[in-house]
Amino acid sequence: MKKIRTVIIGLGKIAHGYEDNAGVVKRIKYPTHLSAIKKDKRFILVGGSDLSVKAQKVFASKLNKPVALYADYREMIKMQKPDLAVVATPTGTHVRACKDIIKLGVKNILCEKPIDYSLMDAQSLIKLAKKKRIKLAFNYFRVYDKRYKKLINLIKNEEFGKIQAIKIQYSKGIYNSATHVINLLEKIFGPVKKAEATAKISGGQDPNVNFTLEFKDVTPSFRSFAGKSLILSIEMKFDKKRLRIIKDKSKDFNIQIGTSLLDVYNNLYNFITANKKIACGGQEALQTLRVADAVIKSFKFKKAISL
Repeated sequence: MKKIRTVIIGLGKIAHGYEDNAGVVKRIKYPTHLSAIKKDKRFILVGGSDLSVKAQKVFASKLNKPVALYADYREMIKMQKPDLAVVATPTGTHVRACKDIIKLGVKNILCEKPIDYSLMDAQSLIKLAKKKRIKLAFNYFRVYDKRYKKLINLIKNEEFGKIQAIKIQYSKGIYNSATHVINLLEKIFGPVKKAEATAKISGGQDPNVNFTLEFKDVTPSFRSFAGKSLILSIEMKFDKKRLRIIKDKSKDFNIQIGTSLLDVYNNLYNFITANKKIACGGQEALQTLRVADAVIKSFKFKKAISL
């Protein structure tokens, strides 16, 4: 069995920090890249990098055995020569970090979502990855999760009947939160045809926006909320069934995301070693970002945007 030499770039919440959040741990058994890598013995952690010395020390305290830690991820890659780089840096740095990694010869990358805030920058990364034949995956974990995949197939096969309506509520930004649902819906219903923003609830680099998306068979509405509390619900009405998912739990279907990251890493291992299809590659993540970008443009120009 091939072992995948792995490094993590960015030692924050999704790298390991969520393990210290009781609310997150209650929902998710393996909430971080570190927890998933510890569990899946096919991956060997050989390095971690962060500009913060404090972050490095906290990360080191959670390791089963010492690994090399660096302030500069480029130095880490040169020294450790990993098979896989996990990019867990802030969203606006994803493209730059991934491009640096590619230039240094790493052939496999798992990047946090979304690709970036800039659609143009994201497009340039996907183009470079294709040219260099890089295996690039993005952590929209729901489309990797076994239970969500079962639900996706049931809906696509119309086991609940035809879709009638979808309502989504979310907080914490269109890019970092709502794109999870957009990515999931496109996996079920195909590409979005049109996006229209109806109101902006909060501003900033990752705003909360109310909007609708037009698919072939349904037009979901997204209602956003400002504030730090997590709000994430999906309500779907079918001919034969109503389905309500609140923070990835449902009384209508067996869903829980406690082991979703294990599914991500399992798919990733098969993607790297056996060329199996990845649940969310560069093109899928880019399409999701196009939709979010269209919503922002719709609000700016006060009109629906076709994709």
